[in-house]
Amino acid sequence: PLPVLGQVVAASIDTFNIFHQGIDVVPAPRASDKTAGFCRTLRRRLAQFERTGGGIIIAHFDQGSLVQDLNIPHISPVGGFDPDTGEVTILDVDTSQMYPYTVSFNRFCRAVSTNYLHLFHLFGYGRGGYIYIRTE
Repeated sequence: PLPVLGQVVAASIDTFNIFHQGIDVVPAPRASDKTAGFCRTLRRRLAQFERTGGGIIIAHFDQGSLVQDLNIPHISPVGGFDPDTGEVTILDVDTSQMYPYTVSFNRFCRAVSTNYLHLFHLFGYGRGGYIYIRTE
């Protein structure tokens, strides 16, 4: 679940004394009227990452939304963003994905905004989101 991922990332960064300004655990909003703001902030952070290298994003998303695989909660770091085309590069940790792949920003935002299948709710997986490691 996203909150647990946030704890693991924070503990890992602290254990290895990796410089950072803070960690934001950003769950996808439940209310549809907040989705536009969520996506605007995510796009701004992706653009900042591409422009300055500041801020690292680990996406928590529905894997089947981006690749032909099961529709299950999944995590992977973002490797890049092209502000001109709007493409997001995913460094997928799944060994079945041989190479990084790109998806449109809109598709990426939908994937991290997914309300997971109700069966996953029993295990603490409600919605997607992302971890933002502030480096500036």
